[in-house]
Amino acid sequence: MAFEEELKKLVEKEKQKWMEEGKKIAFAEAKKQLAHAMLKSGMMPEKAAEITGLPLADILASSVQD
Repeated sequence: MAFEEELKKLVEKEKQKWMEEGKKIAFAEAKKQLAHAMLKSGMMPEKAAEITGLPLADILASSVQD
């Protein structure tokens, strides 16, 4: 029984770790989409970078891809 309990704890710990990682990835993607929408609406890239906290180079690179 101790092995099963330990295994359950390890699985839960890994599950939590990956859920947190997923949240970070989703948040980063949401910030990119927000910056993209800001540029599309006519906002200056510098202001979008300031608001989202993303590097200006990343925002400019994403705007070139469109």
